[in-house]
Amino acid sequence: MDRLERWLMMLIGDLAFSDLKIPLAIVAMDVETGERVILQDGRLARAVRASCSVPGIITTDEINGRFLADGGIVDNLPVDAARHIGADIVIGVDIFEPYYGRESGLLGSGLTTFETLIRNAGGGVNLADFLIKPCLAGQTFVRFSQCKMLIALGDVAAEASLPSLFKAMNEVGFTG
Repeated sequence: MDRLERWLMMLIGDLAFSDLKIPLAIVAMDVETGERVILQDGRLARAVRASCSVPGIITTDEINGRFLADGGIVDNLPVDAARHIGADIVIGVDIFEPYYGRESGLLGSGLTTFETLIRNAGGGVNLADFLIKPCLAGQTFVRFSQCKMLIALGDVAAEASLPSLFKAMNEVGFTG
Protein backbone atom coordinates (compact mmCIF):
# COMPACT_ATOMS: atom_id res chain seq x y z
CA MET A 1 0.00 0.00 0.00
CA ASP A 2 3.01 2.28 0.29
CA ARG A 3 3.25 2.16 -3.52
CA LEU A 4 -0.42 3.14 -3.83
CA GLU A 5 0.15 6.13 -1.56
CA ARG A 6 3.24 7.21 -3.52
CA TRP A 7 1.39 6.75 -6.83
CA LEU A 8 -1.53 8.89 -5.62
CA MET A 9 0.85 11.60 -4.45
CA MET A 10 2.54 11.54 -7.85
CA LEU A 11 -0.85 11.95 -9.56
CA ILE A 12 -2.46 14.58 -7.36
CA GLY A 13 0.37 15.92 -5.21
CA ASP A 14 0.63 15.82 -1.45
CA LEU A 15 -2.83 17.29 -0.94
CA ALA A 16 -4.66 17.63 2.34
CA PHE A 17 -8.44 17.58 2.67
CA SER A 18 -8.25 21.32 3.41
CA ASP A 19 -6.70 21.93 -0.04
CA LEU A 20 -9.80 20.67 -1.84
CA LYS A 21 -12.37 23.03 -3.35
CA ILE A 22 -15.15 20.44 -3.06
CA PRO A 23 -15.67 18.82 0.37
CA LEU A 24 -14.66 15.18 0.61
CA ALA A 25 -15.22 12.52 3.25
CA ILE A 26 -13.57 9.11 3.07
CA VAL A 27 -15.04 6.26 5.07
CA ALA A 28 -12.85 3.67 6.77
CA MET A 29 -13.37 1.05 9.47
CA ASP A 30 -11.49 0.82 12.76
CA VAL A 31 -10.21 -2.76 12.68
CA GLU A 32 -10.10 -3.10 16.48
CA THR A 33 -13.62 -1.82 17.22
CA GLY A 34 -15.50 -2.33 13.93
CA GLU A 35 -16.59 1.32 14.07
CA ARG A 36 -17.07 3.44 10.98
CA VAL A 37 -14.55 6.28 10.81
CA ILE A 38 -15.12 9.30 8.58
CA LEU A 39 -11.87 10.91 7.48
CA GLN A 40 -12.10 14.62 6.64
CA ASP A 41 -8.71 16.00 7.56
CA GLY A 42 -5.06 15.18 7.09
CA ARG A 43 -3.29 13.93 3.98
CA LEU A 44 -5.59 12.75 1.20
CA ALA A 45 -3.34 9.98 -0.16
CA ARG A 46 -2.98 8.50 3.31
CA ALA A 47 -6.76 8.47 3.85
CA VAL A 48 -7.31 6.78 0.47
CA ARG A 49 -4.66 4.22 1.32
CA ALA A 50 -6.33 3.45 4.65
CA SER A 51 -9.73 3.09 3.00
CA CYS A 52 -8.31 0.56 0.52
CA SER A 53 -6.81 -1.76 3.14
CA VAL A 54 -8.42 -5.17 3.51
CA PRO A 55 -7.61 -6.96 6.77
CA GLY A 56 -5.86 -10.27 6.16
CA ILE A 57 -5.08 -9.38 2.54
CA ILE A 58 -3.73 -5.81 2.41
CA THR A 59 -2.11 -4.31 5.50
CA THR A 60 -4.12 -1.81 7.45
CA ASP A 61 -2.81 1.70 8.09
CA GLU A 62 -2.70 3.60 11.37
CA ILE A 63 -4.17 7.09 11.46
CA ASN A 64 -4.65 8.97 14.73
CA GLY A 65 -3.94 5.83 16.75
CA ARG A 66 -6.54 3.72 14.95
CA PHE A 67 -5.81 0.89 12.52
CA LEU A 68 -8.09 1.54 9.57
CA ALA A 69 -9.37 -0.61 6.75
CA ASP A 70 -11.80 -0.42 3.83
CA GLY A 71 -14.89 1.52 4.88
CA GLY A 72 -17.04 -0.54 2.52
CA ILE A 73 -16.96 -3.27 5.14
CA VAL A 74 -19.21 -1.18 7.41
CA ASP A 75 -20.70 1.40 5.04
CA ASN A 76 -20.46 0.64 1.35
CA LEU A 77 -22.43 3.68 0.14
CA PRO A 78 -22.04 6.37 2.85
CA VAL A 79 -25.03 8.54 1.99
CA ASP A 80 -25.18 10.20 5.40
CA ALA A 81 -21.50 11.17 5.19
CA ALA A 82 -22.18 12.87 1.84
CA ARG A 83 -25.14 14.72 3.31
CA HIS A 84 -23.04 15.75 6.34
CA ILE A 85 -20.52 17.54 4.11
CA GLY A 86 -23.27 19.37 2.23
CA ALA A 87 -24.66 17.16 -0.54
CA ASP A 88 -28.23 18.12 -1.47
CA ILE A 89 -28.73 15.07 -3.68
CA VAL A 90 -26.77 11.84 -3.28
CA ILE A 91 -26.21 9.75 -6.39
CA GLY A 92 -24.99 6.23 -5.70
CA VAL A 93 -23.69 3.46 -7.92
CA ASP A 94 -24.69 -0.12 -7.15
CA ILE A 95 -21.84 -2.31 -8.40
CA PHE A 96 -23.11 -5.53 -6.85
CA GLU A 97 -25.12 -7.95 -8.90
CA PRO A 98 -24.80 -11.49 -7.53
CA TYR A 99 -22.35 -13.31 -9.77
CA TYR A 100 -21.58 -16.73 -8.41
CA GLY A 101 -24.78 -18.38 -7.23
CA ARG A 102 -25.56 -21.99 -6.51
CA GLU A 103 -24.23 -23.39 -9.78
CA SER A 104 -20.74 -22.50 -8.55
CA GLY A 105 -21.15 -24.76 -5.52
CA LEU A 106 -20.55 -24.02 -1.87
CA LEU A 107 -17.75 -21.51 -2.53
CA GLY A 108 -19.89 -19.66 -5.08
CA SER A 109 -22.79 -19.40 -2.66
CA GLY A 110 -20.41 -18.11 0.01
CA LEU A 111 -18.98 -15.45 -2.32
CA THR A 112 -22.48 -14.35 -3.34
CA THR A 113 -23.36 -13.99 0.33
CA PHE A 114 -20.18 -11.96 0.90
CA GLU A 115 -21.04 -9.63 -2.01
CA THR A 116 -24.57 -9.19 -0.62
CA LEU A 117 -23.22 -8.31 2.83
CA ILE A 118 -20.93 -5.67 1.34
CA ARG A 119 -23.67 -4.28 -0.92
CA ASN A 120 -25.99 -3.75 2.04
CA ALA A 121 -23.39 -2.57 4.58
CA GLY A 122 -24.58 0.75 6.00
CA GLY A 123 -27.88 0.70 4.07
CA GLY A 124 -26.80 3.32 1.53
CA VAL A 125 -28.29 1.52 -1.46
CA ASN A 126 -31.69 2.21 0.10
CA LEU A 127 -30.90 5.79 1.17
CA ALA A 128 -29.40 7.34 -1.97
CA ASP A 129 -31.65 9.80 -3.79
CA PHE A 130 -30.75 8.22 -7.09
CA LEU A 131 -29.08 4.87 -7.76
CA ILE A 132 -27.23 4.00 -10.95
CA LYS A 133 -27.07 0.25 -11.62
CA PRO A 134 -24.65 -0.82 -14.35
CA CYS A 135 -25.58 -4.06 -16.12
CA LEU A 136 -23.09 -6.36 -14.44
CA ALA A 137 -24.75 -9.73 -15.07
CA GLY A 138 -22.04 -12.36 -15.16
CA GLN A 139 -19.38 -9.93 -13.86
CA THR A 140 -17.72 -9.60 -10.49
CA PHE A 141 -15.77 -6.77 -8.88
CA VAL A 142 -13.08 -9.19 -7.68
CA ARG A 143 -11.67 -9.59 -11.20
CA PHE A 144 -9.43 -6.56 -11.31
CA SER A 145 -8.19 -7.52 -14.78
CA GLN A 146 -11.60 -6.45 -16.10
CA CYS A 147 -11.47 -2.88 -14.73
CA LYS A 148 -11.61 -1.14 -18.11
CA MET A 149 -14.63 -3.18 -19.18
CA LEU A 150 -16.38 -2.57 -15.86
CA ILE A 151 -15.72 1.17 -16.10
CA ALA A 152 -17.18 1.16 -19.62
CA LEU A 153 -20.33 -0.58 -18.32
CA GLY A 154 -20.57 2.09 -15.62
CA ASP A 155 -20.24 4.85 -18.23
CA VAL A 156 -23.08 3.34 -20.27
CA ALA A 157 -25.31 3.07 -17.18
CA ALA A 158 -24.54 6.63 -16.07
CA GLU A 159 -25.33 8.08 -19.51
CA ALA A 160 -28.53 6.05 -19.74
CA SER A 161 -29.54 7.32 -16.27
CA LEU A 162 -29.18 11.02 -17.09
CA PRO A 163 -32.75 11.63 -18.32
CA SER A 164 -34.22 9.97 -15.22
CA LEU A 165 -31.77 11.80 -12.96
CA PHE A 166 -32.61 15.21 -14.44
CA LYS A 167 -36.33 14.42 -14.13
CA ALA A 168 -35.91 13.43 -10.47
CA MET A 169 -33.89 16.57 -9.78
CA ASN A 170 -36.60 18.74 -11.37
CA GLU A 171 -39.31 17.02 -9.34
CA VAL A 172 -37.62 17.99 -6.07
CA GLY A 173 -36.91 21.50 -7.31
CA PHE A 174 -33.13 21.11 -7.38
CA THR A 175 -31.49 24.07 -9.10
CA GLY A 176 -27.87 23.21 -8.37
